[in-house]
Amino acid sequence: DDLEGAGVLSAVHAALAEAAEGAAGQEAPQLDFAMLDAALGVAEEAFAQQQEAAADEGSKHRKQGGGGPSSCHHVLLVELGELAHALELLAHLCLALAHAMHAPLLDRCATCCQLLASLAAPASASGAIPGLSSQGVSVLIEALAVVAQWHHFAGSSPSDAAMGPSVPRGLQRRGAPGAPA
Repeated sequence: DDLEGAGVLSAVHAALAEAAEGAAGQEAPQLDFAMLDAALGVAEEAFAQQQEAAADEGSKHRKQGGGGPSSCHHVLLVELGELAHALELLAHLCLALAHAMHAPLLDRCATCCQLLASLAAPASASGAIPGLSSQGVSVLIEALAVVAQWHHFAGSSPSDAAMGPSVPRGLQRRGAPGAPA
């Protein structure tokens, strides 16, 4: 909430929008990788914190005997401000990063997509993700296919992996299962 109040999350959204716009329709997009890395790092941390808060609220809700879905996901999305509507931008960036063969940023961007989608879907009664157009769904599916292809190469034999790009395991955050203490 403090980050949104200070304008940090809006600035991150603007940086992601600028990068996605710069990468749109270009086979070899000109991206500022350092700026994109910083923006994705802040976004990933914000999404991870909201995901953790949602899990905590869900646990409290179940302990109190609540059976229905909690409104906490909606509140958490509101706290993210404009960044809550960045899934389509992130999907476009996944495609650009895959074409640029930048595996570390592709992995970080895909992780952001996953975290944001898991936050956004429960907030909607239909399970639809707010702010994601039909074109955005198409781009997201294409981005997921590209990431899956990269992970396939990474999980193959070493000789097969050498023929294709590899993607490192998801970034480990503090408190994440398997993260170093």
